[in-house]
Amino acid sequence: MYTLRYPDEKVGDPFDVLKSALGVDVPADLKRKLSFLYFAYCERKGVGCNMIAARKFRLEYGSKLRAAYKTTYTNKPLSWLRKELRSVAGNRCPSCGGARPVTLDHHLAQNPFPEFAIFPLNLVAMCGTCNQRKSATTGKAIETSFIHPYLDEVPEVPFFTATVIRDDGTYTVCFEFTPDAIPDAELSNRMSMQLKKVDFNEALLPEVGELLAEWALRIEDEIVIPNEGEIDQWVIKDYLNRNATRIEKQHRVGFWQAIMSRALADDAQFCSGGFRDLLPRSPS
Repeated sequence: MYTLRYPDEKVGDPFDVLKSALGVDVPADLKRKLSFLYFAYCERKGVGCNMIAARKFRLEYGSKLRAAYKTTYTNKPLSWLRKELRSVAGNRCPSCGGARPVTLDHHLAQNPFPEFAIFPLNLVAMCGTCNQRKSATTGKAIETSFIHPYLDEVPEVPFFTATVIRDDGTYTVCFEFTPDAIPDAELSNRMSMQLKKVDFNEALLPEVGELLAEWALRIEDEIVIPNEGEIDQWVIKDYLNRNATRIEKQHRVGFWQAIMSRALADDAQFCSGGFRDLLPRSPS
């Protein structure tokens, strides 16, 4: 979970976006009412329980704005917007930090918030699993409101601990959120709720498995084989700690891969040869 930099300079005026979606100038009455709602959205950081009721507006314009969102689909006039917002997230879902963000999520769902259906600040790249598990969650209370990847500041600190588990001759790693690492208690509670809802450990499971196999191969090829097959636990520990530092430079402090690498560095069994359980087995 982390904060994204909203590409304001590339997205531009949200009413220019809406004009492209509608294919005509935005009617003055619609623009006036939306201006008020957009301002309130920014001021309240997109928290659903703090938004102003707009029932009359939704009845009048809701279906039109939901239809306008479809112009972000492939080969449609606003497909560039979808591409731009996905590129901001890069290869990491801002919710789980693992899978690729291949979908576009409405932070406040189109139902019951159609007024933000084509508001770029409300559109966030997310992986399919997190998007599905988030579903239409809008936060009926602040404690159940998902973190806004553009408007909420998630501190760059290690807020996970990792436990290395060896079972039946192989390894896995489980993560646990450490709420005390987040100074803001309200933000910490929201992060904890969200990580449970998206099932953070299950979301990361495939990538954890791939990384374990990849790092085991690197240790064997880059450390053990050049050392004439001798396993030096302390050299491997140092390698994994340096790997964690490199990951933090590439991503950010507290990124789960770095925490995982340091947990493996502290696992004496893994570093003294257990990693070989993860190496590809030669056909018998």
